[in-house]
This record gives sequence, structure tokens and C-alpha cells, in this order.
Amino acid sequence: MPMGGLGVVKVLKYFEGNPYVKRGAIAVVGTSVTLDIHEVIGDNAHTGGVQNLSASANLLVALSSDGITFTDEVLVYPQITLDLEDEDVHSVRLDASANATQYQVVAH
Repeated sequence: MPMGGLGVVKVLKYFEGNPYVKRGAIAVVGTSVTLDIHEVIGDNAHTGGVQNLSASANLLVALSSDGITFTDEVLVYPQITLDLEDEDVHSVRLDASANATQYQVVAH
């Protein structure tokens, strides 16, 4: 049975180059932060995660595959990671339920 195929190419593409890694905080509720992953890694991400590092505040996450239109917000509870596996992520928009909510985004 031959090795390779589309599945192998897709997996290898995930790990080419450097991943996008960003750690920060939403300073004030209602002032969302948009992270342009495509600009940094040169392609849309298809794996990784958005982690809520807060002990008590919720993180609101919206994803975009084109950098213009975003999904509805997904609520990410404290100390939980939103999995980006098999997503097509150009940009991530973040907001929070409390000031100074910390997050980390790792995408590839």
C-alpha cells in the first residue's frame, strides 16, 4: 500500500514554518482585539488553540477565514482552550467579560 496522499500532505503543511504565538490581555471590556494570523504565518491556520488564561473571566472568541467576516462569538470559560483543529483561521477577534482578561493564541 503506497504511503502519502492528501492526508499526509495536509498534516505536513500544518507544521511548515513557524507557528503563530501571541499572549496578551483584553485591557477593557468592549474593546476587542483582532489578531491577524494570516499576515504573520503567510497562510490560514488549521490547528492550534485559543486559551483563556483568566481565573474567573470569560473570553469571547470569533473566527474569520477571510479577515473580514467573523463567526458568532464563542464563549470560552476560564482556564479552557478553544481547539482550532480543522478550522480555517485567517484572524481571531477576542473580547472578554472583565477587564485585564489574559489569553494565549497558538496557531499553525
